[in-house]
Amino acid sequence: QSYKEGTVHAGMLAAAQTVYEEIQPLLAHTFQKYPDYCMVVTGHSLGAGVASLFTMLYRDIFTVPIHCYAFAPPCIMSLGLAKMCEPFITSVVVNDDVIPRLSFGSVEHLKERIRVL
Repeated sequence: QSYKEGTVHAGMLAAAQTVYEEIQPLLAHTFQKYPDYCMVVTGHSLGAGVASLFTMLYRDIFTVPIHCYAFAPPCIMSLGLAKMCEPFITSVVVNDDVIPRLSFGSVEHLKERIRVL
C-alpha cells in the first residue's frame, strides 16, 4: 500500500492504525500530564512490523520523542522509507533468520538467479 514516499505492508499498516486509534486518547492525556516523557515501542516478528509502522504513524501526530526496537521484523516497507526511519527504528536480526531478509526484492533476485542456472 502507498504510504508517504514509498510502500508498506497493507495488513500491518491496518493493524498499526487500529492500535494507534485505540490508544491515541490515552497517549494524548499522558503526554499532556507528563510532558517530559518519551516513548519506546518494541515488538518481535509480526509485532515488530506493526510496532515499526505504529512508530511512523505516531510521529505524524505527536512531537514527543519515540524510538522503536524491532526484533526480527519482516520486510514491511520500501527501501526509501526504511532509510528514512533509521534515526527512530532499530531493527535487531540474529544470525541467519530468514524472515527479516525475505522481501519482494530478495525473492525477485532469487528467481533471476535460478533462471541463470
